[in-house]
Amino acid sequence: ECQTGNNMCSDLAVCTNTPGSFSCLCLQGTNDINSTNPGTNCSDPNTCFTIEDTCALFQCLTNNGCPPKKIFKTTITLLSKLFSNELKNPASDDYKSLTAEIRTALVPVARNRLNDSTFNITIVGFQNGSVLVNLLILLNNTSNVTANTLKSVIADAIRTVDNQSSVNVAGAMPVTTLAPTTSQTVLTEQTPSDNSGFKVATIVLGVLLGVALLTILALVLTMVCMMKRFGRYFISGSDMLQRFNYTNI
Repeated sequence: ECQTGNNMCSDLAVCTNTPGSFSCLCLQGTNDINSTNPGTNCSDPNTCFTIEDTCALFQCLTNNGCPPKKIFKTTITLLSKLFSNELKNPASDDYKSLTAEIRTALVPVARNRLNDSTFNITIVGFQNGSVLVNLLILLNNTSNVTANTLKSVIADAIRTVDNQSSVNVAGAMPVTTLAPTTSQTVLTEQTPSDNSGFKVATIVLGVLLGVALLTILALVLTMVCMMKRFGRYFISGSDMLQRFNYTNI
């Protein structure tokens, strides 16, 4: 069945003949989507590289949460290299050899140039187009290294592998969101409550009280002046309900 192609194995799987049948096993480094029928639906991790968000990209590759790192999505084109199907298989000698060559070329040089011993890379896989190398660059969240700086460093270092190479580095985001512990303080911006109506009411009430006090003070002063001048005071007030007359001799 494996030799004749009369099988359901994925192109990213190894087909093994068994008595009267066959079995499939996804290649190392690929994802087996259909666990009930192993090796029939294997996912190429390079397809995750179409995802722009670096956290979602990492989760697609590992099925794990985001690491406490800055991640830079990087593609290197090796123009002088020829792609072969062996580069689809992480277990193949060609895959292992090219991976080791790239790591040796990039990691020591970048650590020295960036003065960052934490610099590291994860090679996701290879694709056709001379040879496209999809990899992730991992840095500490506190790193101030920019995508342009990384592009320059990687472009210089990869020339030992291929002097016709080109490099593209996408900007990174901090991809970890750590929940605060009891020893951490999380500062949040407090939104002021809308109490403008209360302020207006307070101002209006204050004005009315002020007018009332001034009116009372004016009446008292008028009574005092009348007392001194005439020996009596007479105040007449009227409205719709009552009339008052006060006389003091």
